[in-house]
Amino acid sequence: MLGTGKIGGELARALAGLGYQVTGYGSRAREEDGYRVLSGPEGLSAIAAENHAVVNLLPLTDETRGVLHAGFFGQMREDAILIQLGRGGHLVEDDLLAALEAGRPALAALDVFAHEPLAPGHPFWSHPKVMVTPHVAGDADFGVTARFIAEGIAAHERGEHPKGLVSRQRGY
Repeated sequence: MLGTGKIGGELARALAGLGYQVTGYGSRAREEDGYRVLSGPEGLSAIAAENHAVVNLLPLTDETRGVLHAGFFGQMREDAILIQLGRGGHLVEDDLLAALEAGRPALAALDVFAHEPLAPGHPFWSHPKVMVTPHVAGDADFGVTARFIAEGIAAHERGEHPKGLVSRQRGY
């Protein structure tokens, strides 16, 4: 699991709860409920080399832009699948196409792209090792969203910081 924040962490916990061995990648190494989180270049290499599936849910920052590149793909297992749910800027598309031809990863499921909508003639549409999904990795529940906003306003009115604030320094 590349990215162990709100979305990636929830998915990692759910998969671990179903009995899957999960390793996360985040800004700092740590133990989480049911899985470990690696960090740094060595952690990223370990994620690529050791896992059958790599799910990307990283935030897009200067440090993560282009993180899914030829070097990363070259470290992946021959039987691995890449599931790209993060941001289009994470993926170096030409590197992925070359990597798929070289056999690492075995497959890619892509939900986000550098340029959306994906051009009708883009090679991903017809590549036999690529599954394209329509950028709908998640759906918002309006009731939950309204409650979240109302709770944020109430916290602000009490002089507290609302949940989910973005750190301008971190970029997410």
